[in-house]
Amino acid sequence: MRKIKFLLFAIMVCLCTSACEKTANGNFSSYTISEAEGFQTLLIDDKIFVPFTSVSPADCGNQIGIVGADSKDKIYEYKDFSADEWIIEYYESGEMDVPMLYREQNVDDIPDDIASDYDWNNIVTEESCTSEAPMLVMVNDVVYKNTGYVCSAVGCGTMDGKISTSVNSSETPTENDQSNFGSGYDYQYSSEGQIMVDIDGESLIFRDSKSTDTSIPSEVANFTATIKEVRNDGHLLVTFVEMDDMFKSLSEGDYVVDSTTLESEFSEGDTVRVWFDGSVEEVLPAILPNVYKVVLE
Repeated sequence: MRKIKFLLFAIMVCLCTSACEKTANGNFSSYTISEAEGFQTLLIDDKIFVPFTSVSPADCGNQIGIVGADSKDKIYEYKDFSADEWIIEYYESGEMDVPMLYREQNVDDIPDDIASDYDWNNIVTEESCTSEAPMLVMVNDVVYKNTGYVCSAVGCGTMDGKISTSVNSSETPTENDQSNFGSGYDYQYSSEGQIMVDIDGESLIFRDSKSTDTSIPSEVANFTATIKEVRNDGHLLVTFVEMDDMFKSLSEGDYVVDSTTLESEFSEGDTVRVWFDGSVEEVLPAILPNVYKVVLE
């Protein structure tokens, strides 16, 4: 009788152990990495996911996959959103890890509380092509268009005028001090062919709509840095070197930046120039959440 009880107990232990191992290991989907035009994509079945923006670890839902065979490179659900539309890649090395949110490339319904500065996420629908114009303002008989860049240069703070009237967002202003995005905004003259408009606490750079110049304006914050670490999650850890006196300088130390905006291959020890909107997330190490561009010096 004792032998029978012992045998039953042993069988139950084996079954429990097997169940626990199955739960711990999980049946995770395998995602693969592919290179697009200067950035990394994640592939599974017939779906292609593109980088959207960095997020907090608290945004990670249940783990649903891994990348390749690397158990540290994990795929999670994003909050309550469908994993067919949004996923998070989180390379958990135990050091300086920043999760990256990915968007399935055909998804155009963007949540209100997130935004992306990457060009490949600038979604243009048929409706926007026919009914929406860029942000435009007319000053001294010149129509200026929003460049999408934020001015971070230290200025005198004296405004040169105020937008007094507005037209529909699909129209082009035809009168001075008129815009197609509202009225009451102060503006200031900048470099030749540019003005800055103060909108919701940010100084947005507008350029003459007839200009063919597509370069980053000189008023956009930028600095030189040395690459300290090339990470597997699409980010770089860089050490601050120098910043022009026209900007409020960053503190000395290390910063996490997104490397998908680099225009060429790079290695640890390389010197790069980083353009960003001036905002810094004060964590350790600090994060630059809105990087426009990174190039090798």
